[in-house]
Amino acid sequence: MRRRLQVILAFLAWFLATGCQWDVAQLVAWGNMFSGYVTQMTVGAAVEKTFSGEMCRMCRAVQQRRQEHERNHGKTPGARASGKLVELYPPLHAAAVVPPATQHLRYSTAASPMLGRGRACPPLPPPRAA
Repeated sequence: MRRRLQVILAFLAWFLATGCQWDVAQLVAWGNMFSGYVTQMTVGAAVEKTFSGEMCRMCRAVQQRRQEHERNHGKTPGARASGKLVELYPPLHAAAVVPPATQHLRYSTAASPMLGRGRACPPLPPPRAA
């Protein structure tokens, strides 16, 4: 149960951080427009009028809120970055790589008395018919 809650909270944080709530609100607005139009005209005409570019009151509110969100919080993470990137790890040349000591490399598997322990013998071939 705890793991499921963590996954749900992580998904919700990602959802809100990327601005997907405005996409969902836009889908709801289009759904409302379509359901209003489909009672008065054919389905094809309702779809055409819904996506004709004429915005309803809810579409304008979603567009305004999305612009405010982008102005206050910047573009979504998928957009082009326009600034200095934060360096999480030091550059590779700053890390010292030391080779392992040679005394630790003296172990040989061929001379090990424990090499075959714990394994079963290979199966015998089936008997031949005479």
